[in-house]
Amino acid sequence: MAAVEQTDWLSLVHQTHDLVAQNRHGYPKVQRDLTGLLQSSQSARARTSRVRSQAEQAAATRLLALQGFDAGRLNQDVATLELQPTVEDVFHADTASVEEYLQQIQEMTILTAIQEAQQDTIMSFERYMSDCMSRDWANDKQGLFSSVAPFTGLGGGATSTGGLSFGSITRADVASAFAGGAKSSPKEQAYVSVVKQLNEAAAQGKQMDPITAFGAACEQYEDKTPETLMSACWKLLGDVLAVAQSRGISPSDGSEYSDALLQGGRNHLQAGFAVHMRGVISRHRSAAQRGADPDQLRDVQAYLAVRFRDKGTLDLQAPGGLDTTWAQVYYSLRAGWIDVALKAAERAVDVTQSRASNISVKQLLQHWLQDAAGFRQKHGARMVQECERLLQGYSHKQSQLKQDYQLLVYALLAGDNRSVDSLIKLNPSLLPTMEDYIWIKLSLVNTNPPAAAAGVGGGGSSGSGLYNISGSFSPSSGGGLGAPAYTLAGWQSELNRWGPKYYSKEGKEPLLFLTVLLLSLQFKRALSFLLKADMTKAYRLDGIHLAIALHFTGVSGSAQSKLHACCWLLEPLLHLFWCY
Repeated sequence: MAAVEQTDWLSLVHQTHDLVAQNRHGYPKVQRDLTGLLQSSQSARARTSRVRSQAEQAAATRLLALQGFDAGRLNQDVATLELQPTVEDVFHADTASVEEYLQQIQEMTILTAIQEAQQDTIMSFERYMSDCMSRDWANDKQGLFSSVAPFTGLGGGATSTGGLSFGSITRADVASAFAGGAKSSPKEQAYVSVVKQLNEAAAQGKQMDPITAFGAACEQYEDKTPETLMSACWKLLGDVLAVAQSRGISPSDGSEYSDALLQGGRNHLQAGFAVHMRGVISRHRSAAQRGADPDQLRDVQAYLAVRFRDKGTLDLQAPGGLDTTWAQVYYSLRAGWIDVALKAAERAVDVTQSRASNISVKQLLQHWLQDAAGFRQKHGARMVQECERLLQGYSHKQSQLKQDYQLLVYALLAGDNRSVDSLIKLNPSLLPTMEDYIWIKLSLVNTNPPAAAAGVGGGGSSGSGLYNISGSFSPSSGGGLGAPAYTLAGWQSELNRWGPKYYSKEGKEPLLFLTVLLLSLQFKRALSFLLKADMTKAYRLDGIHLAIALHFTGVSGSAQSKLHACCWLLEPLLHLFWCY
């Protein structure tokens, strides 16, 4: 029966093919694409697989049961199977040994760590640059707003009693300036308190030392991390002005006032060197061999024993050692111990000088200490000749101390800056510190040469301060026979050849340059440096109150022109201070 049905089905299929081939009646043809054919085949397969899958599954189950397998458990295990990759599957190692394989793994690990470090570095750099741009933008915005801010009524000049006039500013105005939530620092509050005390004292006609008051306020709240502190600069300024204030000398006294300021600077350096000597002796007690004798000459000798311990045996230690007499004279003067220098000069012997003038070294030193100008007028030419003779006979081969310090003392007595510069070139270690160099230059400066314009606040170069003497080197008062006069303007010009970075360790210690400016009496440039230089941004507040202190102490001068020259810088900066 089934065979008959199949024969009938095949005959019907053949008839259909014939009809399609003939197409006598123009029947439309059915066009199928690949997508439609694929869908039709998949649906046909799905209809037939349902019957076949059940039969095949039953047959497979019977087969597994005959072999002793549980079909349900086997399906469950296959469904939960996980393939765990091994190291070899991930890292294809084409090696034949474990050592080479581990080396490859190590190299790949190192490369991966380097790549991650590079990515972290790039991200850190981008964050840093973003922070820098934000900070610079904030600073530029603050500077722009402060430059266009209106004035607060701050008056310029000074009152008749010497106090600063703040115009129409009241306590309510100051309170409203800080109403936005900004608070002044403790140091700023201490400075403002001192300014109020100064104004009250000036209104009552009382005298008050502004430098000491500002220095105490600064020392209480300043940052102690830098090597040079602002409180030390306040103390330096007080020492520079101390001699002039004790003598009652004012800027109107001209060169006498400049001499007093220079003497104040020397006193400051001398006191610091005396402390330094005692510190060196205490740190090297075995080399110093300092006993309990209170004689200050023993301090100088102990210091020399430490300083020149690598030179060999000294005459202080054994007879016939290196002669340190002239070194004792110099370092006694360097420490400001005049009596000790005279005592040491008793043992100083100069055969050439004694034969020429029949005067001992001690007598020459006494004459110079009493009247330096008169001494140079009388003995200056002979001292210069001795300096030239010692320079011509200078020997680098001889390790002697006498020739160096004898020449240095004679140049100091004669005021001969040329000999000092020549000696420094021959032996740069003779003046090892900036303080030693500045002290010798301060001692050589002649503030009243006949050919130079006397007085304070004269012309001079643009880099000079309020207390400069116009002009440069000129003949000394010894009738042209002595050393050329080393003027204050000449020394200031010599210092200003090097920029602030030279004196401030490439900008790391900016207050070192401030000390140089104060010691060389360049007060106007010192204020400009504190208030305008990039490296002194942290000292703007100190610079403003330094200007106030110079005004109250009278350093700005009594003449109206000098007062105006000082206030051109002070007035706008006080405006900015009160705006902040």
